Amino acid sequence: MSLCVLHCVLLHGRSSTMDYQELNEDGELWLVYEGLKQANRLLESQLQSQKRSHENEAEALRGEIQSLKEENNRQQQLLAQNLQLPPEARIEASLQHEITRLTNENLDLMEQLEKQDKTVRKLKKQLKVFAKKIGELEVGQMENISPGQIIDEPIRPVNIPRKEKDFQGMLEYKREDEQKLVKNLILELKPRGVAVNLIPGLPAYILFMCVRHADYLNDDQKVRSLLTSTINSIKKVLKKRGDDFETVSFWLSNTCRFLHCLKQYSGEEGFMKHNTSRQNEHCLTNFDLAEYRQVLSDLAIQIYQQLVRVLENILQPMIGKTSVPEHHIRLPASEASGTCVLWEHKVVKSPQD
Repeated sequence: MSLCVLHCVLLHGRSSTMDYQELNEDGELWLVYEGLKQANRLLESQLQSQKRSHENEAEALRGEIQSLKEENNRQQQLLAQNLQLPPEARIEASLQHEITRLTNENLDLMEQLEKQDKTVRKLKKQLKVFAKKIGELEVGQMENISPGQIIDEPIRPVNIPRKEKDFQGMLEYKREDEQKLVKNLILELKPRGVAVNLIPGLPAYILFMCVRHADYLNDDQKVRSLLTSTINSIKKVLKKRGDDFETVSFWLSNTCRFLHCLKQYSGEEGFMKHNTSRQNEHCLTNFDLAEYRQVLSDLAIQIYQQLVRVLENILQPMIGKTSVPEHHIRLPASEASGTCVLWEHKVVKSPQD
C-alpha cells in the first residue's frame, strides 16, 4: 500500500465502508489507523499527566520559595533588631528566637509522628485482616488435601497472635508463703542488684500488688499479717545493716514509695484528684489502711534520720581540722611615747568551730 493511499485516508477521515474496502480489502489500513489514534491518545494522556505533575511540583517549589523568602526577611529583621540591642539583650533575643524555632520544629515532628502512628495502626489492622484471610485460605486448602499429602508435607511454623489482656495490678500469694515472700523481697534482697538491673522501687510495687490482692479477697487477716511482717522486716534489715548507706537509702526510697502507693490508691478523695480514671479503678475497696500509713510514715522519718547519721559518719573523717598558725600582733603600749609592745598570740580553732 502506497503512502498516497494512507495520506488520502488521513485527509478524508472516516469515509464509507466501501471506500476502505476499495483501499484495502483486508482492512489492514483501518487497523493501522486505529492503532495510531490509540497511540496518540496514550501519548496525550501521558503528556497531560506529566504536565499536571510538573505543575504540582512547580507550585510546591513556589510555596517553598515563598516561605524561604519570608523566613529570610524575618531573619534580616531580627538581625537588624539584635544589632541595635546591647550585648546582653542581644544574647537573650537570640536564645528566645532559637527556642521559638525549636518549638515549631517539635510541633512539626509531633504532627508527623501522629500521622505515622495512624499509618502504623492502619497497617496493623490490614495485617490482621490479611492474616485472617490467609488462615482461612490455608484451612480451605487443608480440607482439599488428602491425608497422605498432609503426612508428607512438612509443618510450617504459624504465628499465634497474643490476645491483649487487661492486667489488674495484683499479685496472688498463698498465706503460708508469706515468710518466703518477705525473706526474698526484704531480708535477703541486695539493694545494688535491684537498683542497677531492675526498678529501684520494685519491692514496694510488689508488696502493694500483694496488698491489693488481699484487699480484693476481703481477707483482713492476710492484709494485717503482710503489712506487719513488712514493717518488722524493714526494721530488722536496718538494725542489722544500719551503717550501710546503700541499704538505708534503698529502704528509705521503698518505704516512701510503698506509703505513696497506699495513699494514691486508698480511695480517699484527697489522694485521688490527680489520678486517671484507670488508676482510680485500682483503688482499695474493702479496707481503710490509714493507721498503717501513719506507721509507715513514722518509719520513713526514722529511716531518714538514720540516713543522716550514716552520712555524718561518712563525711566526718573527710572534714579536716582547720587551724590558724601562730602570728604576732603589735598593740600600741602608749600613744604618747609612740612605743609598741610585741604580743605573741596563738589562735587555735577546735573542730567544733
